[in-house]
Amino acid sequence: MKDKYLNWYKVEELNKNNYVLEETHSLQHNTCYFIKGENRAIVFDSGSGENKEIDGTKIQYQIEKLNQENIPVTLLLSHFHFDHTQNVKEFDHIALPKLKMLEDRMDGNTFHFEKKDLVLGNNPEKMEVNEWFELNQDIDLGGVIIELIHVPGHAPESIAMIDKTNKNVFLGDLIYNFSMLVLTEDWIKDYKESFDYLLTKVDDSYNFYGCHMEPKVAFKKILDAQILLTQMVEGMEPTKKDVRVEAMKWDQYVYGDAEVLILKKIPKTVKLLADLWAHFNLK
Repeated sequence: MKDKYLNWYKVEELNKNNYVLEETHSLQHNTCYFIKGENRAIVFDSGSGENKEIDGTKIQYQIEKLNQENIPVTLLLSHFHFDHTQNVKEFDHIALPKLKMLEDRMDGNTFHFEKKDLVLGNNPEKMEVNEWFELNQDIDLGGVIIELIHVPGHAPESIAMIDKTNKNVFLGDLIYNFSMLVLTEDWIKDYKESFDYLLTKVDDSYNFYGCHMEPKVAFKKILDAQILLTQMVEGMEPTKKDVRVEAMKWDQYVYGDAEVLILKKIPKTVKLLADLWAHFNLK
């Protein structure tokens, strides 16, 4: 057990500017990303928080190993679900995408999380916001240009980050190497439009990375997801079956390499959610 926590992050260098921080021991196999320019760096998601502290932190100790130059670091969340936000308190500079839905909820410089944001649990309660990033504009980190796009569907505030310099796309939970989890059927149209928009920005010359399971996502899976969501929106009756795992019920839709699971009942614990992941990983 001791070694598990000492080696919590599996770190992979994609290139000299991009790093994968894979939490292979976390219940949902989370992944965060560290994107470093000459003048500033971005941590994309703060981690599951399931590990033990090392030197008083759960993720900052690992970031410091990758940031020997002491480049200023900004935390940017792909969305607000509990498994992506647990270590926000370790960051002294946090940015949010400039979305009116988020700006309208600010209390001065403080953003208060709600139950609907986190889905499970009540931590974190709040965070201080230091900066707002414009969407659909180049952001220069110093030799590395990124762009943020709004991709609702998994969550209303979801974003993806495009590293134009290194041709990497960090997808958050838009899609990853598992079924796409949708908390309400009302969000399917948003999900479909997010894939449509993503594919106006990037093509198969880019590499794609999700925030769960094996990080790299095949371009075919993205194309299949767009087709599947289009079928669902347009009432074309894609392949469907009911899924029951413990106390949960989901509708599952499939096309090619893409799957959508629509939640019918919210799990009450992280353990139940982990049971769902295990069900599909073991079948």
